[in-house]
Amino acid sequence: MAEKLNRHYVNGIGTSATTVFTAPAHSSSGTENMSVVCGLILCNTHTADVTVDAFIVPGGTSTQISVLNNVSIKAGNSLEAIQSRIFIKHDGTNADVIQVKCDTGSHIDVFVSTLEGLN
Repeated sequence: MAEKLNRHYVNGIGTSATTVFTAPAHSSSGTENMSVVCGLILCNTHTADVTVDAFIVPGGTSTQISVLNNVSIKAGNSLEAIQSRIFIKHDGTNADVIQVKCDTGSHIDVFVSTLEGLN
């Protein structure tokens, strides 16, 4: 798999954990494929403050590794949760995922920047 920059986005995330990025599989079955998450931006589109959680779920587990835990975002504001790099992978069978949820309604938009296809 060739390296490529990519972007992923989900609008209107609400109270259920929503997957915003899944580490892609390698084109050769059974081969590990790494991705770098370069940025994770969350925007509150509501007229009131909201509280968000963002976490990584390692492939093949139900474990939630917190990136943001019960963080308040003011009405109309954005938060950059990842400003550097986080490495996630698809191990040939299972994929790591990034999930986000909001405490109120469907008021969080999320944008993820990635570099994919690192072996």
